[in-house]
Amino acid sequence: MATDAVGLLEEQAKEIEARIQPAKEAIAQDEQTLARIRAAIDVLQGNVAIAPGASTSDAFRQATARRRSSSGGPTASEIDTGAIVTFVEANQPVGAGEIGKAVGASGNALSVKLKNMVEDGILSKQGERRATRYSLKVG
Repeated sequence: MATDAVGLLEEQAKEIEARIQPAKEAIAQDEQTLARIRAAIDVLQGNVAIAPGASTSDAFRQATARRRSSSGGPTASEIDTGAIVTFVEANQPVGAGEIGKAVGASGNALSVKLKNMVEDGILSKQGERRATRYSLKVG
């Protein structure tokens, strides 16, 4: 009797798997499309730094890969500018790593955010590479 029950359950499981397989494929395709759309938005908003000599398709691939990563970190536009200003004001001059820990961001998104804040005149940048420190822009 137990083998009959197992057989019946296995048959039901196969039927359910057959019904949901097309939905799984459609969801996977929608996820890929969504990742491409979000990556395009990141590129258009300047949230992905484009290396000198790189094409926009390189930036798009970079943004897509970042979106697909499991890091789950925020994009540059999602990082709270106010939180950065508050932290930098209390700790200036301060490095990007310390800022990132304070606001829960890292990597390219944080670099782009800090670069944008310098360009917007919110922060000033001193030093290069690992020695870079940020302060609030004075006047």
